[in-house]
Amino acid sequence: MSSQIQLECPGCGAELSVDDNRDYTFCTYCGRRIPIEHSVKTAEIIRAETERETAAMQLELKKKKMDEDLAHKKNVLKAKIIWGISSVVIMILGILLANASNDPDSDFYLLVFIGFFSALGCGFSFLMPVLLKLSDQDGAQDSSSTRNIVITSSLENWEGKSYSTVYALFKSTGFNKIQTNPLCDLKWGTGRKNGIVSSVLINGEEEWEEGDEFPADATVLILYHSVK
Repeated sequence: MSSQIQLECPGCGAELSVDDNRDYTFCTYCGRRIPIEHSVKTAEIIRAETERETAAMQLELKKKKMDEDLAHKKNVLKAKIIWGISSVVIMILGILLANASNDPDSDFYLLVFIGFFSALGCGFSFLMPVLLKLSDQDGAQDSSSTRNIVITSSLENWEGKSYSTVYALFKSTGFNKIQTNPLCDLKWGTGRKNGIVSSVLINGEEEWEEGDEFPADATVLILYHSVK
């Protein structure tokens, strides 16, 4: 039994609806002869190129953000080093001037205290980010191991959607262990379902519905149709 597939005429760009069991068709607008298999392959190539360009753009933006973060961290590090060196210089200068004055109550000892506490604050500024990072990691591990995610209607209605869309839905909901697996069950020329999700398993369960709860670290496996 044949079904209809949507093609785009490579000549005039018109959208055509034809039977998928035909080897070729003719454009009803410009009359061009269009091989069905060629059209499907062309569509797959265009889709693959679009996905590749999108991935390259995302990678470029990510790299730019990483470069900006690295430059900011370098500037902060330079400022802290200058802070630390200045504090030590002030402390040493206060000691030298206080000794040179031969006065045990010399005001120069105030420079020593200023330099000391400034150096102490500088050291704490180096240590604090490390402590905060360790604290965030512990909190994230505790949160991910105890937090449950409630299945919403948008997650349940995955039928007819592409695997990338379904992946993004589960990711945005809070699941952090998501896998995609192509079935390689389509042949060239019958790729109208290419990339469409076949089933979604959560911790090995295929029968789940809206309102069910799963931990955030539950394994989500997305199976989708793909061309061999």
